[in-house]
Parts: sequence; structure tokens; C-alpha cells
Amino acid sequence: MAVVLCSGHATLASCADWQAQLTKARRDLGFRYVRFHGILDDAMGTLICEDDEPLYAFFNNDRIFDFLLAIGMKPVVELSFMLRTLSSGGNTVFHYRGDITPPKDFDKWGALVYCTTADAIKAVDSHLLVGGPVTSGNEWLDAFAGYGRTGDIAIDFVSTHYYPTDPFGKTETATVSQLNIEVRIAPQSVDRLKLTWGATP
Repeated sequence: MAVVLCSGHATLASCADWQAQLTKARRDLGFRYVRFHGILDDAMGTLICEDDEPLYAFFNNDRIFDFLLAIGMKPVVELSFMLRTLSSGGNTVFHYRGDITPPKDFDKWGALVYCTTADAIKAVDSHLLVGGPVTSGNEWLDAFAGYGRTGDIAIDFVSTHYYPTDPFGKTETATVSQLNIEVRIAPQSVDRLKLTWGATP
């Protein structure tokens, strides 16, 4: 089971203090992977629409990934959130207003992240691992695994993450105690999925 360092949203990865702290985490603690939300956020400048024509720019994305590789870390790439240009609604989460609505035009979404995301990533390099659903507290894992079992999509692993405030024990339990409970519960949940699906974490 890979241990992934989770860190806020993508624009933070451009900050000097974030980079210094991540370098220290790599050097002193041995972390090898990092994941963050919003690699496609509007703040990253990935896609804008000018006179009904899409304009793509991956400069900021490339700069972040180049930094990670330079310090010996690998990105776990989360394709989120929905860009304003492609959004069908506008429902958002978090203080930076990550858009969680589906695309209004799946062809245009496909043009950004290839035709169908998982198949296209595999077409670029069959060794790249594709998974999800990147939820918190084991949400949607069974549904995601069930979809993977249909064989209609190339899925290599399942993923979820936990917060110290997740109520695994009593709600008044201290953070350290909560984390100890999480460490015991999380692998069991993933192991259950491995038994029913055969996923590779």
C-alpha cells in the first residue's frame, strides 16, 4: 500500500515555503508521492475560452511537476476540479471554490483530458496507474470498485483519505488517538476491496 502525502490545492505548489516544506518531508521522512486538488483549476491557467475557442496552457502544471521530479518525488495526478469554462453548473467546495459539477460538454472535456481519461492515459504509457475515486472516509469505494469490475474502464487501484476529525471513535477523542484508529481501520477497508476486486494499491 503506497503512502501518499496529501497537500491542499495545486496553486500552493508554486509557493516557495510549500516547496521548502515538501523538500524537507522528502529528505527527512522519506515521502515519495504527493497529491493535491485542482491541477486543472482556473487559477492554474490551464484553459480559457476566447471567442468560443479553447486556449490551453500547461506551463504552471509542468513547472510544478518538474519541481517534484527534481526533489525525487512523484505526483499522484488528480484530475480536478471542473474548469469554469466547461462547468455545467457551478456547485463548489472549499474556500477556493473548487467546481464539483460535471462538464456541460463531454467532448470538450475529452479534448482536455483525452477521449476517455483512463484509456487515454494508458495509451500514452501503459505503465501509468489509473485509479480513484479519491474520496474521504471510504466514501464511494464499493461503487467505484463495482464499476471497475465491469471491465469497461482500466482501473488499477482504489484510493481514499482520512481526516483527524473523522469520527472513528468518540467525537471527543484527541487527534492522536483518532489517527491511531485510522491507521488500523484504513488498511482493512482497502484489503476488503482487494479481496472482492483484486485491485493493486
